[in-house]
Amino acid sequence: LTDLEETVTVSETFDDDLIPGSSGISLKAGEILTVRDLLYATAIASANDAANVLAERAAGTREKFIELMNEKAKALGCKGTHFTNTHGLPDEDHYTTARDMMIMMRYALKNDLFRKLVSTYAYTIGETNKTEKRVFSTTNSLISSVSENYYRYACGGKTGTTTAAGYNLVSWASKSDIDFILVAMHAEKKDGSSNPIFKDSKALY
Repeated sequence: LTDLEETVTVSETFDDDLIPGSSGISLKAGEILTVRDLLYATAIASANDAANVLAERAAGTREKFIELMNEKAKALGCKGTHFTNTHGLPDEDHYTTARDMMIMMRYALKNDLFRKLVSTYAYTIGETNKTEKRVFSTTNSLISSVSENYYRYACGGKTGTTTAAGYNLVSWASKSDIDFILVAMHAEKKDGSSNPIFKDSKALY
């Protein structure tokens, strides 16, 4: 996936492993989007549907892409990680650890495109052959200047939330030309309070 302007056609079976109501951008079979649009949708909107489409484009099938994910995790030294899907929705055999997430984030930050993707506040996908334009913004409050959890040294990161996993955030901040990686996992709301993952991450930074 080196050409960000390459167009990709959404397959007929792109959503057959997704949970109704889970994060996505309401892709439709036969819809045509660019690789750039799909990457931003995955990074900013946590679009599970876009992750599946990208995996199919990159490796031919999702199964092959998942195999490559596991091979890469092992090569990086991740000892507590196993992937069974492209998006992170619950599966008993799909798991990771805080240490492994740090390893993966440290590796990913070597890629300038990744840094740009997970530090972008908002993105717009223009009208496609199936849908009107879509506008979405980050779920990472650390980089939202209007949030009480805004942290001026925060650069970006990725949230992840399921009932089983709780609230999770892998983020990075930079000060004095030093990058800091923070992994916060399995946070839970208490007594109707707001998501604590950002407040906790800010305090830890």
